[in-house]
Amino acid sequence: MIKPSSQDILNNFTEKMNAFEIQISGDNIGLSVSGGGDSIALLYLTKEWACKNDKKIFVATVDHGLRKESLNEAQTVKDICRSLGIECTILNWTDWDKSGNLQDAARSARNRLIGNWANSLGLDAVATGHTADDQAETFLLNNELVQEVTSLVERPTVMVCRFEEAFLQVPPECLILTMKANQKYFPLLDKTGKLSNSFLIVSNINPADASAVIGGNERVVRPRLSDAKFFYHQDRKKTLESRVSGLDKVVYHNQLGTQGDRMLRVCAIAESIARVLSKKGLNPWPNDAEKLVQMSLRAARLSKTDLLTEMVGEFPELQGIMGRYYAINDGEDNLVAQAIADHYKPKFAGDELPDNVVGWVVAMADKLETLVGMFGIGNLPTGDKDPFALRRHALGVTRILVEESLPVSVSSLLDLSLAAFDAKSVVIFDKSKLELFFQDRLINYLEADSYPVNHIMAVLGADNLQDWSKIRERLEAVAHFSSLIESQALAAANKRISNILKKTQEPINAIVDQVLLVESAEMTLHKQMLSTGMRAQAFYERNEFTKHLQILAGLRDAVDGFFKDVMVNAEDAALRQNRLGLLKLLHAQMNQVADLSRLAH
Repeated sequence: MIKPSSQDILNNFTEKMNAFEIQISGDNIGLSVSGGGDSIALLYLTKEWACKNDKKIFVATVDHGLRKESLNEAQTVKDICRSLGIECTILNWTDWDKSGNLQDAARSARNRLIGNWANSLGLDAVATGHTADDQAETFLLNNELVQEVTSLVERPTVMVCRFEEAFLQVPPECLILTMKANQKYFPLLDKTGKLSNSFLIVSNINPADASAVIGGNERVVRPRLSDAKFFYHQDRKKTLESRVSGLDKVVYHNQLGTQGDRMLRVCAIAESIARVLSKKGLNPWPNDAEKLVQMSLRAARLSKTDLLTEMVGEFPELQGIMGRYYAINDGEDNLVAQAIADHYKPKFAGDELPDNVVGWVVAMADKLETLVGMFGIGNLPTGDKDPFALRRHALGVTRILVEESLPVSVSSLLDLSLAAFDAKSVVIFDKSKLELFFQDRLINYLEADSYPVNHIMAVLGADNLQDWSKIRERLEAVAHFSSLIESQALAAANKRISNILKKTQEPINAIVDQVLLVESAEMTLHKQMLSTGMRAQAFYERNEFTKHLQILAGLRDAVDGFFKDVMVNAEDAALRQNRLGLLKLLHAQMNQVADLSRLAH
């Protein structure tokens, strides 16, 4: 497969892969293949290595859907893999809400899609075909400042400048932002990722002696950094708590009051969510039932106070970030401080979530207050406009619920949130409309993770779906069930049962009188339901959904026999009611994990 002239390349690659193999515990390895020359080379080289080392390769390629050619490119990768006897999966990204930076969102989405794909296959590692030139190109092309500076100069010359180390006492986010936003300078980080006192400038001239240019730029940046230092020191003279009263003077919305009013609502919602989570065992302080509530209330109370600081007034992009620094300066608990910074997260599709339960609570409370408030006064997003970022807020809450496996329903969260509003604030509130809004975000989010739409809708149609904490486990179970030979027959039968029950005019009780089981087929079905149902229920209660559906698949023959030999709508009312009760009981058994009728072709 590899030409003899490429033997040195293969030998070098083999050496690197053998070292990499230490990280791989199993016999499978994943590859991320874009279709470019680098990733295709990786594919062929890995294929050669895998054949010699008894490894199996799995390939994923991402279709970002941003260009009409992207699907064909992904299909080309799949065709190449097919020719090599390698399984390839096309992952689709569909949930970009058009907020934030496209490149960042696409990169985060790509990493998330590939990560979820790798987890579903139990892969320890995924290799990518990026060269050093690729990394440099990606930085340059995706860096907005680079693009801006490029348009300002014709003959760029890069020079290194410095500022006084004393300025490094100021939070690095402040210095970086002022250098980039005000001066179009490039801050430099050291090997540990910390901001250094050096920065790059791009000059349009290349003098023999650059000292004058360097000195001039160093003088120019100094007042900017001094301003940041001044704002930082001035802001710390007042505590965040002392700024709370000032929120009453800042208008939030003419129909929803001031930022102070909003803060009180966020506090009320955060308290309610914290109590729910505590009761469900998610309190990190088991010996103090009120700890999570107190921490969440404190973070919610202080979450917007940095809006009143000089630094955030100058740089609104730093809201939350400065709140964290000032909270630490005030001696607030680290979890409270981090929650103040994190409550804005996720800021865009693919952004990271808050990193602790206090952050989850306050982030959800903040977003739910906005959603309920804006829906309540009729400020709804349109097809191309969403000025209050309601889609992003709903997606943020959805991701926290799903990715952190929180056992709380959207419906209950909306009830808690609505209770925080007084009669004057919300004009009209249609809970069902907002629930559907959340469901749409969930569907888009799961579709972006390559779950089939019919599987998603099947899970959402489950009889016992109380919350979204185990929705991925349900989807994986449905995917496995769909691969069984019994699945289509049972899905069709379930659809038939659903139609029968819907069309029946008389009330039906899920009760079976064994005396009225006169046909052999219905006796057999009932007997198997009793034995199978107990075992399946045990797995269901342990959230082992795949095993639950596997056991139910064993009912196929009995169900087929029932519909072949038994007349459901018997003339005898007692027999008819009993058979309908049997079907209702069967329907309840089969639809706990998902509405299997949605899987019928």
